[in-house]
Amino acid sequence: MVLIHETPFLIQVPKSFRLKTDEPNVYWFGFPASVQAEEDPVRWIQNRGVVKRLSTEELEDVRSDASRAANLVRSIGFDVRLLEYEAGQNVKKLAQSVRADLQSSARNLCERNEASARSAAWEASQATEKALKLFILQKGESPPRTHDLSELLRRAENLSTLNIDRETLASIPSGHDATDIRYGGEVPLSSAIDAYLAALLIIKQILFEAKPDIDYDVREARIKIRRPPWFDFDTKAFSEKLREA
Repeated sequence: MVLIHETPFLIQVPKSFRLKTDEPNVYWFGFPASVQAEEDPVRWIQNRGVVKRLSTEELEDVRSDASRAANLVRSIGFDVRLLEYEAGQNVKKLAQSVRADLQSSARNLCERNEASARSAAWEASQATEKALKLFILQKGESPPRTHDLSELLRRAENLSTLNIDRETLASIPSGHDATDIRYGGEVPLSSAIDAYLAALLIIKQILFEAKPDIDYDVREARIKIRRPPWFDFDTKAFSEKLREA
């Protein structure tokens, strides 16, 4: 989600990165954890009509905001994939759920109505809660059964050097406030937006610290690959020759 004139719009951040080289049929390819220098995140904003109406100055501001959001989303996505492949089954499920809750929260914000804002705030809270519980599990302990984000954070910080800004955390509904929202409490759209943005910042930190210890780091790696020759194979012409034979 990116804000344009204080209004949320969806941004579809691609998982992979591909760039042509000077060599024919050869590409740089990777799954980066940030926006690459050759990419323009403005192109990922779903409402092209709004983008086209922006002034040059406004466009640069939106590009900066979109880059910031896309960097967070890519970092979270990269670490979720690491956890999916390297962590235990319970952690894997939580990681997948964190990603799904964040995606749903962004979609609901872009609906821009009261019910959707309430859902977006709840999902931002749930994503943060699950990320903290995932972290505690990764450190070898069982997380407490609570929706209190401050309590979960205290437990997580006792197990590591994790250091989350309390003011940012306070933007996310927690405990009884979260459950009240879930079952009909009112949330202004601006507060739901703040909750989502705070959740992105915090979850990015949590998952980066929670990622498994591995012997290799391909976080910003690029792989040079060649287009397989069968991609250029003319199957139609081959079939016609077979029929002629």
